[in-house]
Amino acid sequence: MVERVVQIGSPQAGGQVSRVERLVGTVRGMRAGEEVWVLVRQSGVGQAYYPASGPCLSVGEALTCPDVTIGGTASTGTFELVPVMVDGAGQREMVDYLRGAGKQSSGPGLARLPQGMVAQGPTVTVSRRP
Repeated sequence: MVERVVQIGSPQAGGQVSRVERLVGTVRGMRAGEEVWVLVRQSGVGQAYYPASGPCLSVGEALTCPDVTIGGTASTGTFELVPVMVDGAGQREMVDYLRGAGKQSSGPGLARLPQGMVAQGPTVTVSRRP
């Protein structure tokens, strides 16, 4: 059985990033009908998750997320990039969330990972500075 994991290669952990970055990495063990999304949250206990990119593009084990928004309107801070594998139920929940958030700027964020969404790789922490 193949290990299920998403590995972010760039941006690198501890690196400095812009508001929008191109994320590249690898994905293994993705099941039929699943997609990879990247959620971002400001570092700290109890912070909400925000969809930053999704679905990402995957060809074989190569993964690309062309326009990952990091930190939204915050100009500085430390942020966690959380790669998740999303099944059909999770995809519907994300589309519903984004539909509602589009009417209210970035929306309230997600307090927890929705059903159908599983973190499948190490979180990468990056910083935005002025």
